[in-house]
Amino acid sequence: MTEQQNYGVSSETVTPEMLRAGDHPTVEKNIVIEAASGALVRGTVLGKITKALGTLVPGTNTGGGTVSGIALGALAKIGNYVLTCIGGAKSASAGSCQGGGNGVLTLDASPVLTGCQVGVYKVVCIGVDTDSGVFAVFDPAGVYLGRYVVGAAAFATQIKFTIADGSSDFVAGAYFDITVARSVASGLGDFQVVDPDGVVIGTATAGTEFTHDQIEFTVTDGAPDFAVGDSFTIPVAAGNGRYKAYDADNVDGSQVADCILANPAANSAADTTPATAFVHGHFNSAALTGLDAAARLTLENKGIYIK
Repeated sequence: MTEQQNYGVSSETVTPEMLRAGDHPTVEKNIVIEAASGALVRGTVLGKITKALGTLVPGTNTGGGTVSGIALGALAKIGNYVLTCIGGAKSASAGSCQGGGNGVLTLDASPVLTGCQVGVYKVVCIGVDTDSGVFAVFDPAGVYLGRYVVGAAAFATQIKFTIADGSSDFVAGAYFDITVARSVASGLGDFQVVDPDGVVIGTATAGTEFTHDQIEFTVTDGAPDFAVGDSFTIPVAAGNGRYKAYDADNVDGSQVADCILANPAANSAADTTPATAFVHGHFNSAALTGLDAAARLTLENKGIYIK
C-alpha cells in the first residue's frame, strides 16, 4: 500500500480519549504496519523503518573465519560496510647504519608506540660530531617527527629507540631504516572498518566485539587463519517503509518519530496491515503512547504539535 495524504479535519469529530487538541485541522496518511508489531492503540507514536541489515558477503578469503553478531547502530548508513584484514600486531625491526659510521640503533623492548605506522621509518644523520651526531626522524610518509642526539634518552614518538656511537663516527647523510610490519598470529587478525562513505571508522580485532554508533559485530577466527587482504562486506539496505511503535532504542530508522496512529491496529503476522496516521495537527500529550522529549521535538518540527 502506498502512502496517501488526506487533508482537512479528521473524519472523527468525537474523540473520547481527547487525542486531538481542539478543532484544529489535521492531515492523515495511509500506512502499513510492520508484521508482529503487537496491538497498537490509537495515539501511538510511530517510526518508519528506513534501514535493514543485508546478508554478509565474504571476499575470496584465505581465512576460514566469519563475522557474527552483526547489528545496526543508531547512526547506521545505507550502503556497504567493508572489513579488510590489515594483519595483526605491529612489530619493528632495525637495519644497520648505511652511508658511514658504525654506531648502532637499538629498538626499545616495546618499540611500537601510539600512532606507529606500518612502513619504513628513516633516521638520517643531519649533524656530525666526534663520538656523537644528530639524527632527524621521518615517518613512512616522510613526515618529520623530531630529532635525536646520539647517546641521549630514547626517542619516543610513534617509535622508540636509542643510538649508540661506534668506533667510526657517523657522517652526514648516514641513515638507519626501521621497518614496521603487521603479522597475523594464529587466531588473531585486525580488520580495518570502512563505512559506506569511505571513512575509516575503526579497527576490529578477531575475537573482540567491534562496537560503533553505526554498526556492531564480531570477527570470529576459523581455520585456516586470516591473511592480509581477506575481507567481508556488510550491506545495509533501505528499509521496507512500514511503520512500528517509535522507540529511541530502535536502530532501523523507527528510532525517529514520524507520525501518530489515528486508529487502533491489531497485531498481525502479515506485512499488510493497513492503518491511518496523523502527519499534521494539534494533539494532547496525555493521549499519546510512546511520547518522549526527543519524539516531541521531532514531531513538532514536522508540524505535529503537542499540547
